[in-house]
Formats: sequence, structure tokens, C-alpha cells
Amino acid sequence: PAIKVLHLGGKKVNAAVMEATAKAAFAPTLREIHIGEDVAGSEARILSMLQEMPALESLSVPRGRVSAPMLRTLAAAWRTKRNGGPPLLSKLTLATSWGQFEWELVCCVG
Repeated sequence: PAIKVLHLGGKKVNAAVMEATAKAAFAPTLREIHIGEDVAGSEARILSMLQEMPALESLSVPRGRVSAPMLRTLAAAWRTKRNGGPPLLSKLTLATSWGQFEWELVCCVG
């Protein structure tokens, strides 16, 4: 699968779209994903989708759709999918309506 970067945005990005994205052939090798503030998915739905993307190096997600417990759960899922290997995530961006916060992760998440 050639898709390495994905941008999901708009009110039509709902649970069904996220489920289809998680099942897509490119999901396990996706390197970067940007999730817009206007998507119609819950934190749980976003988590379910992201768990199928263990090769992610860069994640941009709306601040209101992510929590510390979610990130811990995500890191554990990625570690399992990587057969015990650490997650590859090195850049985390939390977007808000008034700006975004970006972190370069110097160590593995989890």
C-alpha cells in the first residue's frame, strides 16, 4: 500500500468512515495521520481506528478527542502489534480552535 499520510476531516467522517479506514490495507503501514476537529467520531472510535496503525510516526488529533489514558492504551496496543517493539510515534500534535501544541517525542510512548 502506497498511502503513507492521511488527512481525515469534515462532518462526514463518522464511525463508519473510521471503521473502514482501520480495516484498509494501508492502515498497518500508515506513517502520518491528521484528524480534524470537525470529525464526528468519539475518543473511543478514534482509539479503535488508531490501534490498527502501529507504524504511525506522526499523529495530529483534536485536543478534545484525546486523553492520557487513551494514549497509554494506544501505546500498549501498538506494542502488541509490533510484537513487543516500542511504538514508532515521534511527533504528537494536539490541535485546538485557537492553535496547536506540538511535541517531538524523544522516547517511546508507553
